[in-house]
Amino acid sequence: MPDPARSPTLRPLNAVWPRYAAIFAIALALLHNLQRSWLKWGDLLVDSFRDLDIARQVSEGRQLYSDLRYCYGPLAIWINATAFKLFGANTHVAMTCGFLCTVLTCVVLYRFARCFMPRLGATAITLSFLYICAFGHLTPNSAFNYMLPYTPVATYGMLTALTSLYFLTRYVQKNKRRDLFCSAAALLLTALTKIELLTALTAAHVLAQLMQLRSGRVIWRELAIAYLPAAVIAVCVYTALFLRVGPALFSDNLLALMAPTFKKFSLDTLGLADWRASLWSMLFCARAMLVVLAAALAAVLLERKLTRARPTDTPTRFGFFLGLACMMLSGVIFARLPVEHAFRVLPLLAVARLAMLLWNGVRNPWRSDEVAEAALWLCCFVCLGRTLFRTVAFHYGFYLLLPGLIALGIFWFVYLPHKAPAQNWVTRLCGAGVFAGLIFSHVQISDLAYALSTQPIRTPATELYAIHSFNGVPTGVCWAETIRLLAKLPPQSRVLAIPQGMGLLFSAGLENTYGSGEFTEPEVTGNYDDAHLLARLKAQPPDLIVRTASPREVFGIFGDDYAQNTWTWITDNYEALPYSVGPDNYILIFKKKNSPDPF
Repeated sequence: MPDPARSPTLRPLNAVWPRYAAIFAIALALLHNLQRSWLKWGDLLVDSFRDLDIARQVSEGRQLYSDLRYCYGPLAIWINATAFKLFGANTHVAMTCGFLCTVLTCVVLYRFARCFMPRLGATAITLSFLYICAFGHLTPNSAFNYMLPYTPVATYGMLTALTSLYFLTRYVQKNKRRDLFCSAAALLLTALTKIELLTALTAAHVLAQLMQLRSGRVIWRELAIAYLPAAVIAVCVYTALFLRVGPALFSDNLLALMAPTFKKFSLDTLGLADWRASLWSMLFCARAMLVVLAAALAAVLLERKLTRARPTDTPTRFGFFLGLACMMLSGVIFARLPVEHAFRVLPLLAVARLAMLLWNGVRNPWRSDEVAEAALWLCCFVCLGRTLFRTVAFHYGFYLLLPGLIALGIFWFVYLPHKAPAQNWVTRLCGAGVFAGLIFSHVQISDLAYALSTQPIRTPATELYAIHSFNGVPTGVCWAETIRLLAKLPPQSRVLAIPQGMGLLFSAGLENTYGSGEFTEPEVTGNYDDAHLLARLKAQPPDLIVRTASPREVFGIFGDDYAQNTWTWITDNYEALPYSVGPDNYILIFKKKNSPDPF
């Protein structure tokens, strides 16, 4: 008879129950997040519906980048357009795609974390992703989540980037050729998403292979077979798009976000608009980390002194209770830490740990685990470069933070225990407390926003709950009333929403015929600047114009700070209907002068 201990099908119960416990905890958290946030995803005014409308139009035959302006790679639009063509263009299909992306990200994130750390750390990271990033609602704009994100290219791109890093780590650790090929394939898919993700992932691959070369573990033939086809396919895809679209592929689309008009917005997301406040916030977060580390050290010293016990991997009963006290303390500290400060120290940790790993290689060849960890820390730092001095879990941080979550887990569950192996239980308990505190602080904010999302929006294309009111303005009521009015129009009506409001048109079943879904100050550039926009409107005059409130806190005011000629033409040829939606003309609807009221 085979030995049960060695049989692959008869594993001891104590060897498998932690895995089932981790799977159960993650699945339960996923269901809990679905229940607490059901249909409270996406923003009707900003971002989310721009990509939904583009995917819908692509599914109907319009050409991406030429007929439709789009600032990112084509992968997400191709996926969602295919889904819309098969199942219909509505938010339920888009949310299903978002849910599948969330599940796959959980799987990859957990397996990736397990390459470095025990199940406790991997589970804590995955739970943090679900509560903080995937279902976070930390700003009035509910588009920074995985279910109906501001752009699915961000979530799909992070999934492919994490997949590539995961297989790269497996290749470095186990030296299996198929892992390298899978990593290169995922790198190819990432090249069709966002530039910042491709940059971070490419940097990680280059660093890993250079460190492998320094350690004498590079097989050039394997690298050529893996990377060259991926590079050739990516170049062919963009070459084919360039031959069809021309230079506008880059000037008006893929590189449009690098226009000077985005400078103010970029400085704000980087944290350089108010760099003094950003530095103070980084120090505030670092102080919290130091307090937790000091508590862990004090617990170890106190146990040694009071119990006179020799250092061992297993704590005494007194030491275990000290560790639990440290976990509770770390949880309380990070639960009370404002979400604006919670992750600010991550770039500093990334630089410090990466420098240590590179310095170790100067004296000795790198071990495989050091190579994999260095690649992760570099990817973490380059991803956070988009929000370098303002690392948060919202805005762009809701997806760029994921490599940082794994890196933070390595710090608490791998690096610190390795430095003090006899007391690894202390730092791991503290790490569990840190992640629990981070989850608690972010959930408090999200639950408040979800509680305010009570305004139902139900049309054949859209079903969700919007925030009922914000800053005294009944935003949800305004959107619902505007959609009700627009839904009365014939589907072929030409309606322009400025500066934003694509979700209002999409929900009402109307098409966007002007190539761009947003007309904020940064977007009105290149072949979509004031003169070109005016020419488009003169060639195809809109039947109606929906003027929504300008996002003054970030961009300028349409017609005052930019697009003055277009706004002058609009006011000369259109007149506001004798009613407005919301206080202070929150939403105005214009019709052609001397034309009948369409409602």
